[in-house]
Amino acid sequence: TSGNNTMIGISWFSVEAMTMADRIIVLNDGKIEQIGTPNEIYEHPASTFVASFMGAPPMNLLQGIAGGGKVALGSDQDVLHTGTEGHDGPVQAGIRPEDIWPDPQGDLAFDVDIIEELGALRLLHGRVAGQDFSVAVPKDKEATTGPMLLSIKPGAVHLFDADTGLRL
Repeated sequence: TSGNNTMIGISWFSVEAMTMADRIIVLNDGKIEQIGTPNEIYEHPASTFVASFMGAPPMNLLQGIAGGGKVALGSDQDVLHTGTEGHDGPVQAGIRPEDIWPDPQGDLAFDVDIIEELGALRLLHGRVAGQDFSVAVPKDKEATTGPMLLSIKPGAVHLFDADTGLRL
C-alpha cells in the first residue's frame, strides 16, 4: 500500500506480528508489557513474558544467581558469563537459541535429548543445569543426542528479575 495509512491488527502469533508491523504493542492480561519495533522487542525484551512470547523458537530462560558478571546455574561448573555487573542475587537469564552453538571448547554443558529437523535448521532440545534449553543450528552442522559443550555469542545473555520478570 501507499500513503500514510494506519492499520491496527491483533495477532496471537508473534511471528505474524513481527512480519506485518512497523510497531508492536505486547499485551499480557490486558496490560502493556512493551511497545517498540519488531527488532527492538525481539532484541531487547522488557520482561520474561515478552522474551518467551516473541520469536520462534522462544528465548531460553534459566534460573540462576547473578554476581560478578556471571550467573551460577546450580553448580560452579554451570556458569553464564554476562559481562555485566551491578546486579547480585536471583535472576532469570535469557538466551535466544540462535545465539548459542555447539563448540568443543565451549564452557556451557548441554545434554541433548531431541533433535527437531526444520529444513534450513535443526533445533536441539535438552537440558542445561537441569533446566529445559534449546539450541538452533544450521542443517549442515552434524548433531547427535547426548552431552556436548556450547558457546554463547558475547552480549547475548539477557538478565531479568527473578520475582518480577522485568529486564534488569
